[in-house]
Amino acid sequence: MNRFYKVILLITLLAGTLDLLSAFTHIYINTGKIATWMGQGIASALLGRERAFQGGSATGFLGFFLHYLITFLFTLFYFLIYPRLPILSKNKYLSGIVYGWFVFVVMNFVVLPLSALPSSSMRLSDAIVGLIMLPIVIGLPITIGAGRYYKTDHLRLQPNAL
Repeated sequence: MNRFYKVILLITLLAGTLDLLSAFTHIYINTGKIATWMGQGIASALLGRERAFQGGSATGFLGFFLHYLITFLFTLFYFLIYPRLPILSKNKYLSGIVYGWFVFVVMNFVVLPLSALPSSSMRLSDAIVGLIMLPIVIGLPITIGAGRYYKTDHLRLQPNAL
C-alpha cells in the first residue's frame, strides 16, 4: 500500500474515532447512559431501525464499518481536492472549520435524508453541538493531515503523482 493511502487510513481512524467518542460523550451527557446501541443506530440508516436493532452485534459492527467508510470518503475527498484548490493550504485551521461544516451539511441535508431513517427535525442543541464538534473531530484532523502530507513532498502536489 502506498504512503498516500496509509496516511488517509490513519487519518480516517483518528477522525472517525474522535467523532465516535464525541457522539458517545454527547449522548452520555444528555442521558446519563452509555450508548451501547451506537453501531446499530448507525446501521439503521442503511437497514432501517427495526432490522438494525434486531441484528445484534453483527449490525453493530456494520454500523461502525459504515461510520469509518463515510469518514474515509470525506478524508479521501479532501486529499484529492487539496492539491487542486490552493486556498485550502492558506490556513489549515480555517479550512478545518469550514470542512467540518461542509461534512455537517452533507451528512444532515444529503446523506441522512437519503437513508432509511425516518425524517425528523433536528434539535437546535444537536445542530450547535455538531457545528462545533465536527470541525474539531473531523475537519481539523483531515486538514492538518493533508497539509502535513503534501508539505513533506512538493511533488505530491502534482495530480498525476496520486
